[in-house]
Amino acid sequence: MTYRAPVADIAFTLKHAAGLKAALAEGLYGDLDEETVDSVIAEAGRYATDVIAPLNQVGDKFGTPFKDGHVTTPPGWKEAYTDWAAAGWNGLASPSDWGGQGLPQALNAACIEMWNSASMAFGIGPVLTMAAIDALHQSPAPDLLRLQRLKKRKLQLRDRIAFIEDQITPDIIA
Repeated sequence: MTYRAPVADIAFTLKHAAGLKAALAEGLYGDLDEETVDSVIAEAGRYATDVIAPLNQVGDKFGTPFKDGHVTTPPGWKEAYTDWAAAGWNGLASPSDWGGQGLPQALNAACIEMWNSASMAFGIGPVLTMAAIDALHQSPAPDLLRLQRLKKRKLQLRDRIAFIEDQITPDIIA
């Protein structure tokens, strides 16, 4: 089955049913405008349709073998994730002072919907990074906020997430 992201439907729903158009008009998101929202949704849909969705068949054919202590992703998966992260998708709604784009969570949710619909196996991985960034950003703990490496890696923490308890030092995620 071929997936085609329903870009027009998602854009309409986001702007009209979810109220983003009114919020933009009120200036709740600074200088963010409808044209930028449309561009973000269109590009997220293109990536979901053209890059992520075809990964399903490759993943089904090759699997993720575990050999010599290492898991290997199917052909194309690493490149798709690397390109996706390099384009800034993993920081769409993350604060700009942490290397993100600071866009509305509703817009991020619309993009995540397309990526998950294209391939749940691909789409679910980055959500861990997004959640870790949100948790670290909301944390009042000074030790956690010292994680300057997070900024330097431009939010590319995928699969390097550690939930830190009081008795564990921040060095564990160095």
